[in-house]
Amino acid sequence: MNTENLQSTKNMNISQETMIGLVPNLGNEYYALTATPENLNAPVSKSLLWQFNKSPYKWQSGIGVKQTENMIFGSLVHALCFTPTKVDEQFTISKYDDFRTKEAREWKVEMQSKGIEVVREVDWHRAEDIKDTVMESQYVFGLGACDYEVAAFGKIGETLIKGMLDILPHSGNTIVDLKVTASIGDENDMKRLITSFGYHWQAALYLDLYNGLSGKEPRTHFEFLFIEDSYPHEMAVIRLSDEFIQKGREGYMNAVAKWQSAVSSKKFSPKHQGVVELDPPAWA
Repeated sequence: MNTENLQSTKNMNISQETMIGLVPNLGNEYYALTATPENLNAPVSKSLLWQFNKSPYKWQSGIGVKQTENMIFGSLVHALCFTPTKVDEQFTISKYDDFRTKEAREWKVEMQSKGIEVVREVDWHRAEDIKDTVMESQYVFGLGACDYEVAAFGKIGETLIKGMLDILPHSGNTIVDLKVTASIGDENDMKRLITSFGYHWQAALYLDLYNGLSGKEPRTHFEFLFIEDSYPHEMAVIRLSDEFIQKGREGYMNAVAKWQSAVSSKKFSPKHQGVVELDPPAWA
């Protein structure tokens, strides 16, 4: 991607129309600033592009990614690691063992209506163990001084783009993202995991956003800090090659072009259009 397409300004006004730049400590406001089928002019994220690209028709119909317990748990780990002073604004420990009673269900709905996710006590302690493992690790210590959870807002053509940079070291040429996973596996497993969830799109987009906005020496490396969600919380640091990042760049840029076409034409097509003719697979 030619990062000249990313427009930046030092005088930021965090509104939907003018947000351009790097913004620390934005918190939950970052997640509220996102495009919806009713508001196509708000910023789009890698996650939104990934979901939209699979089926513009389903996305426009409101079929998005539902928050699972694993996703909520991962968000709790991120908050404990990077924004500990804001954890209580976003999460609370459940005061019920389960939610089979009407009282328990109503309490949970009340918490969620306030933007607070409910987490079991055992999962909270597990998340704290992961936080300690991450933040006290030799890898994070070796990064030196860092900024955490830095929101990046840029523009490609007429499309507002956003990304949340988990770990931004003050020195060096690397951006780091934390991923909580069930299993790390071998190198082929990690390649499948990265391509299945579009993490290479994320790496390319975040590098392009930062380099187009920072006005500093370009960063060229993107590393994922993977940690398993079960004890003993094994960790692995995965750096994507230039080729892998370029593949991600092609992917997200094609998705942005598809997004711009859909927004302009107001046509959100299904995954398959017309008659699709298939050949037999090689294994058959």
